[in-house]
Amino acid sequence: MVHEGVLFVAGDARTGFTFEDKDGVPHERAIRAGGGKVRVVKSQDVNSLALDDSVCAENGTEDGSAFPRVPLKAPTRFAPPVSFDSLSEGVDAPWWRENKRRFQWNDRRRALEVVPGVDEGRAESTPRTLSDDGITGPSLAELIGHEDVVACLRTSIGAARELGKPLAPILFSGPPGVGKTALSLAVARELGVRLHKLHGSALRDPGFLAGWLASGERHDLVFVDEIHAVPHSLCEMLYEAMDRRRLTLPVIRGAESKTLTIELEPMSLVAATTHLAELPEALRSRFRMLLLDLLSEQDLEKIVNGAAASLGMAIDGGAAVDLARASKGVPRQALALLRHAGDVACGKAIIEREHVRQALRELGIDDRGLDATDRKILDLLGKSRSAVSQSRIAMMASLPLATYRDVVEPYLLRAGWIEVTPRGRVAVGV
Repeated sequence: MVHEGVLFVAGDARTGFTFEDKDGVPHERAIRAGGGKVRVVKSQDVNSLALDDSVCAENGTEDGSAFPRVPLKAPTRFAPPVSFDSLSEGVDAPWWRENKRRFQWNDRRRALEVVPGVDEGRAESTPRTLSDDGITGPSLAELIGHEDVVACLRTSIGAARELGKPLAPILFSGPPGVGKTALSLAVARELGVRLHKLHGSALRDPGFLAGWLASGERHDLVFVDEIHAVPHSLCEMLYEAMDRRRLTLPVIRGAESKTLTIELEPMSLVAATTHLAELPEALRSRFRMLLLDLLSEQDLEKIVNGAAASLGMAIDGGAAVDLARASKGVPRQALALLRHAGDVACGKAIIEREHVRQALRELGIDDRGLDATDRKILDLLGKSRSAVSQSRIAMMASLPLATYRDVVEPYLLRAGWIEVTPRGRVAVGV
């Protein structure tokens, strides 16, 4: 069309382009060319033009055939330069996502520095985020157990939807493997938002924390697993993010310094911990705390039956009972035992009770659901003439104190194998 004198393009990359017909009229109208039409586009800047892949001629040849649609390639876009002198005191989260690679954290001086030379020849890059867009975890309705916690979450989620606001900060606390992460996935699924997940120990410095918190979009859900592992030096930043929805970071250049304030998007913060006592009181008090207990054997049976069905296998009723008893109230352990029982029953259409018992024997679990560590502890307590402290039990069993306190003892207490006295722990019925 251009070569035939039917369509004219005027302008340059700085001012934009104007598409005109052969009479020099820069407006949209039908132009006849051998019975065809051409779409004329009014003045557009170069960026919007390049991103519009529908700019093409339709039915514009002399023989009435159609011109092919040729998408226009977007030009390389460069972010504006960032320097210490041009740095504004207040920025928003999108700006930080775009420019965070231009900063590095100086751990010795506890401040950000502008990285020289990053702007030259560097195209804009999409920030990497730790997120889960297609959440495949169970919904709240599909979760088994923790009925009181689920009811509380339903109320909070309903209020957040009604008011159009993010959830108030929530903290799940409980033993390992009882479903803290599954509940967080269910909350994100119910809200219909992206989930940004990170382990507390991965938060290394304020710059990393700022980049991670700013990576989310409006109303996304931020999940911090094992939040007790967050360095205490970063807790002050979390307080500001939770209370004021912003982060304040120092920026230095030599002896000069500035303060950079990043305004965050409104997001929901959910955290989980297995060591509640290790959280600073100032951080713990900012959350609505939801305590998760070990599951009952009846709930674990339902979980085992559902998991077996998802694996394409059936399981005998007695086999499910044995697996539930040996799981010590922990769904994660029930699923691990089920997988091993499935290996024993490889090639069979159904997991029978004998397959489960063989699997438990191989793993050192007896008919009472006790493993070697449990039996060792009960034997030590049974031989002791007095109550024994937690630290001494852990030492005699060659276990870290935290492992005994958070993993081993909760089940033994709940099952009635040991009792707590003012002087320590004693064995019952051994």
